[in-house]
Amino acid sequence: MPSNVRSSILMLRYQWQRLPRQYGLLPCLLCVSVLAGCGGDSAQDRLDQAIPNRESVVPLSGVITVGGKPSADLMIRLVKEGASEPDRTSPKTVTDSNGKFEFTTYLAGDGVPAGKYAAIVEKMTRVGTSGWSGPDQLQNLFNHVKEPAATLEVKSGEPQTDVKIDLVTADKKPKPAPQYSSKGATGKPIKK
Repeated sequence: MPSNVRSSILMLRYQWQRLPRQYGLLPCLLCVSVLAGCGGDSAQDRLDQAIPNRESVVPLSGVITVGGKPSADLMIRLVKEGASEPDRTSPKTVTDSNGKFEFTTYLAGDGVPAGKYAAIVEKMTRVGTSGWSGPDQLQNLFNHVKEPAATLEVKSGEPQTDVKIDLVTADKKPKPAPQYSSKGATGKPIKK
């Protein structure tokens, strides 16, 4: 046993022996009562309390390949039918190293609201732990709402857990990046 662990145990034992006998049980009872209150509600219970009348969602997951091979770090955004561009509330996810994706709205893997979507896909460069930077490594072939990687229809009560999308890039010419709104997340124009 390492000396620092042994000395810590000896110190605790010494302090415990110095407590008067009538207080010996008090620390134990205090720890038990604190730990009993830590269990709490499940994530689903907390969600039901926080957002009781939320829009229902349907599980949506699958695999994306590029030229038949799984590809990591593909960003997938779903744009509702009729919308001309993605917005900050558009469902999005990122593929893992096996090309697998799983959409989340409220709780991990719970899915997306029912509807028809254009699935646009980009492969950006990961920056740090949560940032992304362009240009699109798929040469903007699949990130246009009018020419998406796929169109998906998510029906209420019908989970889709085996969606397969293969992106074919061979013999395709690069496209210019889509020019979506010049408004930022606040709705105000971005100064250039």
